[in-house]
Amino acid sequence: MKKHILILLAIFLLSFILKVYLVTKEPMMYNIDAGYYVKHINEVFTQGYPDVSDPPIAFYYAALFVAIFGMMLGFKIAISLASAAIAFPVYFIVNYITKKKDISLFAAFLVAFSDVNMFMMGDLLKNMLGLFFGAWFIYFIIKTSDKFNIRDALLAFVSLFLMVGSHFSSSAYIILCTIPFLILLPVYNFHKTKKLSKESVFCIALLAVLFFSGITVLLFKGYELGNFGIIRLNTEALSHISFALFNKYSLYALLFLIGMYIVYRTNTRYFLFFLLWLVTAFLLTQPLFVDEAWTFRFEWNTYVLAAIVSAIGAGYFRKDKSIFFVIILLVALFLLQMFWDAGHSIAPVINLDEWEGLLALHESRPDIVFTEMFGGAIYWTEAAGFEVSEPHPDKYLLVCIEQHEPLPPHMEMWNACHHTINIPEPLIHELEEQGKIVAQFGRFYVIKFRYLHP
Repeated sequence: MKKHILILLAIFLLSFILKVYLVTKEPMMYNIDAGYYVKHINEVFTQGYPDVSDPPIAFYYAALFVAIFGMMLGFKIAISLASAAIAFPVYFIVNYITKKKDISLFAAFLVAFSDVNMFMMGDLLKNMLGLFFGAWFIYFIIKTSDKFNIRDALLAFVSLFLMVGSHFSSSAYIILCTIPFLILLPVYNFHKTKKLSKESVFCIALLAVLFFSGITVLLFKGYELGNFGIIRLNTEALSHISFALFNKYSLYALLFLIGMYIVYRTNTRYFLFFLLWLVTAFLLTQPLFVDEAWTFRFEWNTYVLAAIVSAIGAGYFRKDKSIFFVIILLVALFLLQMFWDAGHSIAPVINLDEWEGLLALHESRPDIVFTEMFGGAIYWTEAAGFEVSEPHPDKYLLVCIEQHEPLPPHMEMWNACHHTINIPEPLIHELEEQGKIVAQFGRFYVIKFRYLHP
């Protein structure tokens, strides 16, 4: 096997192993969405399909690993594999553009060890899988728009199907960032050659598929004209311009700019592709155009672009091997530190005792219906089999004792007690003395809604 392939495999394996290590330090699955995946992956086994309005591929993918390793470990292996494997399509993208194996390997390293990638893979399996297939989609778009090949064209459509079938949000990001290129390339080619090339026909056909697929998704999701879910005009944010995208990737700034310059000098089409991707990504992080609940997701997704172009920028220094390797070493050290910190900034929302307590409570009291909770608390409660609904005197609360000492910053974010009602410790003791505590496990106490809201 060729040396560069062995190095690529080593990058993938090391990234995968470190990610599995970081997310298996605790027995439970990590971050807010964990319970959501437990619930819907279990549905794959119990009813054959996940009961969700979102694309289902990620749940079937995870179920393969859960069937072998169990829910908690299986999910962690599945998400680590998907996030580490993005090194492969990114390697092929850069290798196709630069024809330089060392630059391509550096790009694979940057994307596989991105701190953003590490943070996201705590629980965003659909996002990870969508970006993995999205990177392949980009690769085949670049190849087919450069020189048409029926095999690559078909693979572009296959990767598009797998991407959209994995996640709407990451698919929307990739599609919106590529559409301007697909529109402008036929115009550019026709201006140069005065004829409609096969590459242009491919772009037009792909645009047609994206258009009709987008209409289908919008109708399926029930969006109305003028309200497309994550994309909407917010005139109140007209004066607010967010530069969070550039702040997040400031480490890459110099190499990225050099990379854009190199691409500009070597191939106008590739420069057009990356420039339009960058501009669209910037627009997707503006509250003027995108619901603020989603702008940060699009900031995260841009780590793929940052890795590709920054690696190309590092190639500018290849003529001087010592400077080239010093730059790679410095960037790698900074990135590994950020990667490691990101891995320690995520944590489970609930612990194993609390999960087992929820399961035991559902076995003994399946009639309980909870209320007044959100986020991770809802997901884990529903994963245990409970229903969560609107407040009512006969519903139940999952409460925690008020904390007076602040938790470490990374634990504050993932603390399930922040997703439920917190009450003073003396009140808990009073309710215990009155026999009004239905159950207690870990940090949680179960009481009727009317005891706190008469």
